[in-house]
Amino acid sequence: MMLAALLLTAWSAQAVEIKQVGAAFELRQGSQRLCRILPEGWKPRLQRQASGVLLTGPKPAVGTSPSVQFRFAPGLPPARVTPQGWTWTLANGTSLEAKATPPPASTRMAPNGRQGSLSWQQPLEALQLHLSFPVGPGTTPTEENPPPSSSGRITSAPLAWDAWPIDLRFLNDGHRPAGRHGPVMARGEELIFADGEPARFWGTNVVANAVFRAEPDTIRLQARRIAALGWNLVRLFHLDSASWVPETLVANGKDSGRLNPRALETLDWWIHCLREEGVYVWLDLHVGRPFQKGDNIRDLQEITSGKRSDGRGFTYFNPDLQSQMDAWSKALLAHKNPYTKLRLADDPAIVALLITNENDLTQHYGSMFVNDGFPNHGQRFRAAAQAFAKKNDVEIQSLLKPWLPGLPKLLLADVEKNFFDDRRIALREAGWKGMTTLTSWWAGMGLASLPSLAMGDVVDAHSYGKEGFLHRDPHLAPNFIH
Repeated sequence: MMLAALLLTAWSAQAVEIKQVGAAFELRQGSQRLCRILPEGWKPRLQRQASGVLLTGPKPAVGTSPSVQFRFAPGLPPARVTPQGWTWTLANGTSLEAKATPPPASTRMAPNGRQGSLSWQQPLEALQLHLSFPVGPGTTPTEENPPPSSSGRITSAPLAWDAWPIDLRFLNDGHRPAGRHGPVMARGEELIFADGEPARFWGTNVVANAVFRAEPDTIRLQARRIAALGWNLVRLFHLDSASWVPETLVANGKDSGRLNPRALETLDWWIHCLREEGVYVWLDLHVGRPFQKGDNIRDLQEITSGKRSDGRGFTYFNPDLQSQMDAWSKALLAHKNPYTKLRLADDPAIVALLITNENDLTQHYGSMFVNDGFPNHGQRFRAAAQAFAKKNDVEIQSLLKPWLPGLPKLLLADVEKNFFDDRRIALREAGWKGMTTLTSWWAGMGLASLPSLAMGDVVDAHSYGKEGFLHRDPHLAPNFIH
């Protein structure tokens, strides 16, 4: 009989937390998921200890081959396999190491360093997984450190969907219809309407099915409800995510470049109804649009080889993707809304366009192109690195570890800048006069991501709420508003 144990240690100034999600366990740092741990062949429970947590369970059944599967978040440095497990160092200094005692019978790590497994042979006396990591004081609600009251709990139905407990529509007086003061512009740290009036927004999201499956009367009701609840800005979101919702702006067919007339009419009606209530609109141009063979995009097989086909990351190194994005944006902005009698490009009620949602190189997707998984896109990455090295008189080898701070991040920020410069030119050619934001600040992004984001008129910052977030100290960890 053998006793198997796995020790996972982490060193960082920023807290790491663990959460059970079904049969799996997730390691998170702030709002970013670092690693998903899935035990197979045994069912451990989580026990919190002074040094971290212990995953322990009943003795693995005879005849099973217990293992632990690891899946690391994309866009982070690859992990490296060791005889006892694996090691992992993040760009922000967090260092993680997994050690199994006794060593597993086999260890495996995918070539891209994104997923791997440890497995043991029977007989085993027991199997344990010990995880130790720094936990910031007061930042992570746990059994030992719960939220101070139940008032911060997220409930499934806090408000009736077709009514409102208070009517704040008077706050939008002077803005019906929205856009009557002209386009919104960014001046320094302020937002100003074209007529000089200061602009202040308090907004919400309407997403995917909620946009396209609502009946016209329901849309009119919801526009009034949104205004009554005190909002004056709505982000209409996931308008192109045709891979996971049945109706979007993407027309059904063998390509993803054609607009869906029925969905477009619904979008027009949403914009009209919101305008009438003094509510402004934010549109995302690229979120989850699945690129297809009919789009005639070179190296599409590399883009569609994983679980997603929305091109995130690849957009920076594929001219065909870029052309398709520009053509889509121009077609959408050229569309004339029959209810407002305005092209979308000319509608001052649309205050901002987001070029591409949660799609960056400096934190999440820059590391995809340094291995052999995507050879053609990787070749373009190396060409960009060579041009950057020549221009700035640095060695190209100093640029080929995108997870490290310094020169590699400067290279990625430069690629982002060039990409967004071209997309903004295309929007101006389409007649767009409003504000443009480039991509999102999301999931643990660091200072290296700010230079290109700051090129936009505004920065789109994402924070994903969960139970206990309202009680977090924003000086120590992210919450809903920080």
